[in-house]
Formats: sequence, C-alpha cells, structure tokens
Amino acid sequence: MVNSLKRSISKSEKRKIKHAKVKKTILLAFKEIIDEFGAENVTMNILAERTALSRATLYNYFESKEDLFIKLGIEAYDILTKKFEKATVKSKSGIENVEALGYAFIDFHTKQFFYRKALDYAGESYKKINIQIERLNSEKDQLKMERLKKILQNFEMHEMQFVKIWTFTIQQAIDDQTIRQDLSAPILAMTIGTLMTGLLDELLNRSSLMPNFAQASQNIIEIVMDFIKKGLKYEK
Repeated sequence: MVNSLKRSISKSEKRKIKHAKVKKTILLAFKEIIDEFGAENVTMNILAERTALSRATLYNYFESKEDLFIKLGIEAYDILTKKFEKATVKSKSGIENVEALGYAFIDFHTKQFFYRKALDYAGESYKKINIQIERLNSEKDQLKMERLKKILQNFEMHEMQFVKIWTFTIQQAIDDQTIRQDLSAPILAMTIGTLMTGLLDELLNRSSLMPNFAQASQNIIEIVMDFIKKGLKYEK
C-alpha cells in the first residue's frame, strides 16, 4: 500500500515538494543570519555559504535579498492577522473588539520582535523592488518585471488581509455607535495604527537604553490606550 502511494506521486509533484523544502531551508537560514549579523549585513554570499548552495541556485528560488525580506514580511502579516482573528469576539461590542485588537497589536509588537522588524525590512524592500520594476520597464525586460510584480502583489494581498480585519472591526464599532461616527473607518484605522506603532517603537528604543524601563513602558501603554479610547468615544 505504501509503495503504491509512493509510485502515485508524479515526477512533477516530487519536484514541487523538493522545491518547497529547499525554499523553506533557505528562508530559515536567512532568518538565522539576520539574528546573527543583523539585517543590514545579510548578503547572498553569506546565505549561499550557510545553505551550501551556489548563488546561482539561490536565484532559482528567490529573485533577490529583497524578495526574501518580502517573504518575512508576509509571515509577519500572517501572524498579526491570526492574532487579530483570535482577538475579536462577535458577542463583544464594537469598542471592546477595537480595544482587543489594540492589545493584540501590542502583544505582537512586544513578543514578536523579529517579525515586527521584518515588517520594516519588507517595507524598505518593497520600495527597492518598485524602483527595479520602473527600471526594467524602461529596459523592456517584461519577464523579470512580471516576476517582481507578483512578489509585490503577494505581499499586498497579505497586508490587505490584516488591514481589512482592522478596518472592518472599527466599522462595526461605528455602526453599533460605540465609537465616534464623524470619521471613516479607514481614517481611524490609520490614525490608531500610526499612534500605536510610533509609541511602541519609541518605547522599544528607550528600553534598550534603560533596562529598568519595562514597568514604566507598561504604564505608558495603558495611559495611551486610555487616551485613544477617550478620543474614540461616541458623542451623542
């Protein structure tokens, strides 16, 4: 029975399985190198040495270092999206779910530090790939340009899954009149996200300089969350 199952796997399927395994190995090595040397010091030469693959082979799996950073960004958005999905409960009011997403975002930012930074790396890589696409368009290299476009489109799709949950939850709070109604859900989502990201990044920077800053950070987070809730308050 086992042998018959093995025979049933086509050569094409075997190649796909092998391809996926090698991609996973490369991405894992890429993460390890970032941890060891920092994102700014990662090179395809170091990655080739770590994976025992040639540079040419690496480029059979990933277009560039930026492609790898984009893949990490996709993983980060997937983690964040799952946290958001888990945080929202239908029986809760809109403002309660908005608050739950706020704390889910804080949890991601403070406990998933690697992936929080991965979003920054992916954002920078997104810009670089866009510049490449513009150059390739002038050079009429359509095939490579389409490959790069697909990389960005895949990233955008995962980003939008996260944004949709965030915006949809805020819209529900607007609809059940538990938060203010004079601003649109996208504007509120962007405003809250910007405030929280800026705050958490600043606290992270300060905590690296002040080891005993952890408790103060928590207090500051609670104060800012309270400010945001008051700013969202529905006025009849």
